[in-house]
Amino acid sequence: MPTANSLAFAAQISELLDIPFDKDAIDAQARSLHEGMFEALIDALELDANAVKMQSGYYFATRAFAINSVEGTPQIGVDITFDYWLSALNLICAIATFETPTNQQWEGLALQTDSTFHLFDDARRFEQARDGLKPYLVDHHNLLNLSEGLARAMLVFTFCHELAHCHLDHLNQPANVSQELDADKLAAQYFLTLLEKGAQLADTTIFVDIKLAGAPLILMQLLNVHEQWLAHQGRLHASDTHPHALNRLNNILPLFEPFLNETATTIVDAMTLGAEDIGRILPRVP
Repeated sequence: MPTANSLAFAAQISELLDIPFDKDAIDAQARSLHEGMFEALIDALELDANAVKMQSGYYFATRAFAINSVEGTPQIGVDITFDYWLSALNLICAIATFETPTNQQWEGLALQTDSTFHLFDDARRFEQARDGLKPYLVDHHNLLNLSEGLARAMLVFTFCHELAHCHLDHLNQPANVSQELDADKLAAQYFLTLLEKGAQLADTTIFVDIKLAGAPLILMQLLNVHEQWLAHQGRLHASDTHPHALNRLNNILPLFEPFLNETATTIVDAMTLGAEDIGRILPRVP
C-alpha cells in the first residue's frame, strides 16, 4: 500500500526516468491496482464480471491463488508482495543480462536474489528485501522500462492462470499436475488474446507491448532459478500438484512461438541467459 516514503521514492524514480508523476493519482491507483487490472482483464476477454472476484491484500504468502469464497463463488487473491517479487526478479535478471557486473557486483546480485527468494517463503521479509533493492533501482534506472514492463506482463499472465483454474472448475477437484498444465495453456490463450487486441488496451493497466510477448516464458525461467535455489538448500521435492518450471515452459512454448517477433525473441533469449547466470552465482550465497 502507498506510504509517504514509497510515494516519495516513486517520485524520485519518475524524475530519473523523466516521466510525469501525479502523487494523488498514483496513491489512488495503488490502493486498487490489482482489482482494477482484473476488471480490465475480464472486460478485455469479454467474460462474466460476476463469475469470479478478485481481492488483493496482505496474505503473508508471496503469491497469487484461486479459492472458493465463503459464498462458494471462485475468488482470486494476490498478496501485494508478489507484485514486488516479480519486479525485483526482473530487474535483477535484466542487470545480469544487459550489464557486465564485476565479481563484487555479482556477489551483491546473488545476495539480493537470495533475499528475494526468501520473501517467497515469508512475505514479512518485504521491508528488508525492498531496502536491499533500492540502490539497484537508482543505479540501473535505465533498465526499469524493460524490467517493469516484463513484471507487469507476468502479473497479467498470473491473473490469467488463476482465472483459468476457476473457469476449468479446478477449485472443486483435487489438485494435480495436469491441472496446472491445463491452466497454463488456457492462460496462454487469454494472454495472447490480450496481445492481439494491442492498441485497444494501450490506456489500460493490462496492456502488454508485443515486444514483451515472451514474458510468460521468461517467468518460467525465473521460476526455474527459484527451483534451483530450493534444490541448493535441499528443499526441492517432487510435487503431486505442481510441475517443474521447465515442464511448464515446454508446455506453453509452442503456443507463444508464433507470436514472438524478432525483438520479443531477442528479449526472451537474452533474459534466459541472464537467468542462467543468476542460477550459477546463487550457490555463492552462504
